Amino acid sequence: VKRLKPDLTQSEVDVVGMVREVALLRRLQNQHIVEYLGYGHWHWSKPPSLQPALGNQPGPCGLDPAVQQQASLFIVEELVDGGSLRAVVARQMRHAREGRVYRAEDAMRWLMQVPHA
Repeated sequence: VKRLKPDLTQSEVDVVGMVREVALLRRLQNQHIVEYLGYGHWHWSKPPSLQPALGNQPGPCGLDPAVQQQASLFIVEELVDGGSLRAVVARQMRHAREGRVYRAEDAMRWLMQVPHA
C-alpha cells in the first residue's frame, strides 16, 4: 500500500500527482510491472481530547483545530518479493560504491522489455 500522508493531502500538487499516478497505473498491464489493485481515501476528525497528543495545528483548509480533519489517499498494488523499494535502492547504492553496477546483459534484458510494457 502506497499512502499519501495526511499533511501532503493539503498540497494540490501532491494530490494531483497521486491521481495521475492512479490513472497511469490503471492503463499499465504487463508482467514486468507491479499490478495495480485499487485506490481509496479515508477521513477522520481529531477530537478535542486528543489535541495535546496530536498537536494544535490548523487543519486542512484552515479548519478549527478542535475538530481538525485528517485525510489520506492510498494506492494498493501487488506485493513483490525482495523487500521495500528503499531497501532495494540502498542495496544497489552499496554495490555501486563497491564498483559493481549493473551488467550490460541486465541493461539489454530490461531494454528488451520496454516495448512490451
